[in-house]
Amino acid sequence: MTTGQPQSRHRNLKKGVGKLKNFPTFSYFPANLFFTGFINNMLIISNQQNYNPLFGTKNIPRAELEMLLAKDKSSAQIASKFGVTTGTIMRKIREYGLQLPSEKLRERFYNEALPLLEQGVSYANVRKLTGISEEYSRKWLKKNSYPSNKVLFAQHLEELYKQNYTDEQIADILYVEASTIARRRGDLGLKRKLGRPQSNIDWQEILEMLKSGKTAPQIVKEFKISAKLLAEKIKEISGVTPKKIELEYRKNFVANCLAKGDNISSIAEKLNLRREPLYKFIQKFLPEWVTSRKS
Repeated sequence: MTTGQPQSRHRNLKKGVGKLKNFPTFSYFPANLFFTGFINNMLIISNQQNYNPLFGTKNIPRAELEMLLAKDKSSAQIASKFGVTTGTIMRKIREYGLQLPSEKLRERFYNEALPLLEQGVSYANVRKLTGISEEYSRKWLKKNSYPSNKVLFAQHLEELYKQNYTDEQIADILYVEASTIARRRGDLGLKRKLGRPQSNIDWQEILEMLKSGKTAPQIVKEFKISAKLLAEKIKEISGVTPKKIELEYRKNFVANCLAKGDNISSIAEKLNLRREPLYKFIQKFLPEWVTSRKS
């Protein structure tokens, strides 16, 4: 009995091992496949220039990150460039005190697109003027219970008509052709106006406003005049166009801000501009600053 028991146990053990041969090994489990894929991905990522899978990002320079944000690159695009996750990029943006792309888009919409949409400017023209997609504008108006773009257009057209604006002047303000205004005006049962708007405007005061940093679109909106009329009157009394005055003011303002050490984001915020147009402006008119940053 005593000598037979070990042999019996040995035979049972061999049978058990034989059964285990048919049992699926660890390599067949999805968890192992996931683990293997994870390791492979980590090895690939580790070869990227700015990422270490164990210790995180090695180097994401603020200047380069700020430059990419100025070009309106998304968090995903920036993450791809540095070989890191979008979460890492978002943390770096906050760490540097910069503005997230989504936050900047909302700010741009409120500052640039919404005033145009409220005037009845079409989605397509808002996109051309601001770079904000028609889909984003359409969804925002719907979400916030605004009238449709068509209704806003008709309301503003009628408002300008009552102020004695001509079709050409209304077209200039709403960024459409005069023929479009004539057609829409006819749909509203409004007769054609031939006179100019009657208003007591101090053009010298407007000239000083331009020299102090007020933009032509802001003045057009505030005084309810056309951009064409503004350009004619300012050139008549100063010899230069509003655009030229704005350019000189902006060059001096940006140069002073850069000399004080302000970053592009803060300057763009002061000027109510997007970072990308401002950076392009600096490249064109203040190239010495760009050169100094690269050296």
